[in-house]
Amino acid sequence: MASVKKFNAKQYTQSLREAFELLGNPKIAAEQSAYMKNLFPFFGIKTPERSTIFKGFIKEHGYPPAEQAEETIKLLYQQKERELHYSAITIAGKFLKTNSDIIIPIAEHLITTNSWWDSVDGTSSACVRPYFLLHPQLLDKQTKAWVESDNMWLQRSAIICQLGYRDKTNEKVLFRNIKALKDTNEFFLNKAIGWALREYSKTHRERVIWFIANNKLSPLSVREGSKYL
Repeated sequence: MASVKKFNAKQYTQSLREAFELLGNPKIAAEQSAYMKNLFPFFGIKTPERSTIFKGFIKEHGYPPAEQAEETIKLLYQQKERELHYSAITIAGKFLKTNSDIIIPIAEHLITTNSWWDSVDGTSSACVRPYFLLHPQLLDKQTKAWVESDNMWLQRSAIICQLGYRDKTNEKVLFRNIKALKDTNEFFLNKAIGWALREYSKTHRERVIWFIANNKLSPLSVREGSKYL
């Protein structure tokens, strides 16, 4: 009987690194890094190609076993290159339904480590938004904790975590979180407030008009939130 090869997170990470390195482009890498304020190095692979490489890698190697998912995700996030960070976020989203108890701790790690708008918003899309759709009863308490934290990126996540919810949006939580952060001078928070209001206005136009009229928001938030009004 053939033995089952034991999963090794370091080997898994190294294999994915080699797959990206093989098709990396230094010119594209420099452009991508500059776009991200030179905060992170890149292999230099555009999004469609990166997606194709990652899918091919998963087809060959599979996803990490559930019991080693967190270890693998954090190991990928310890790497310098941004493509490996994006891969960690994608892998985290894979365990939403089967191991949902690990999602919030992992999401918080992804949000507060190597933080910039791309990874924070990517984590929200892959992990946070679908998690709260599955567990709406946890939305209130969890996002309140994020709002009350000292971390701007957790606060941004608390604001944008219901994007696309439409009629499933918990308006009370949305408006409460915005009110708590509306006096900030942080660009990424004011932008997030406008983004959240703009999305909510697609299905609840009058409610957003009322909210903007009755709360002193930054000009950026008002401008972004009013685009569809």
